[in-house]
Amino acid sequence: RGAEKGGVCAASLLRSAVIGGPPADASSEVWMHLLTYRTVPEAAAVIHAHPRAVLALDAAGRRLEPDLLRAETPLLAAAARIGPVPHGSLELAKACAAALVAAPLVVMTRHGAVARGGDVWEALARLEAAERVAARMLARPRA
Repeated sequence: RGAEKGGVCAASLLRSAVIGGPPADASSEVWMHLLTYRTVPEAAAVIHAHPRAVLALDAAGRRLEPDLLRAETPLLAAAARIGPVPHGSLELAKACAAALVAAPLVVMTRHGAVARGGDVWEALARLEAAERVAARMLARPRA
């Protein structure tokens, strides 16, 4: 349903069956989550966020550097990127689920990022690692 990371609590979460349609009060991005769970068996958690440094790096035409990602955490060896797709669309949900098959993190141009994990903590660690790497990359001149 959307919340600041620091404000997420049990009441912020929504339970939904993976098969069938989502609950009426679900986020507009619910299909991104559902299709990922259906497509990526190892995904036990999917987190969608709008990390500022990741978005700024992408807007500058730069991608997260795999070597920095691997150094940051072995959980995040690579990140995929998908071009601009309408927010809340089935097209976006399908593109994210397909990209999350091969990469644990996807940067969505002009939108945000989504990470999968074996649990919520692993997915969150991936998003936060990507944010730290992006901030470091933005702080140094381009090579």
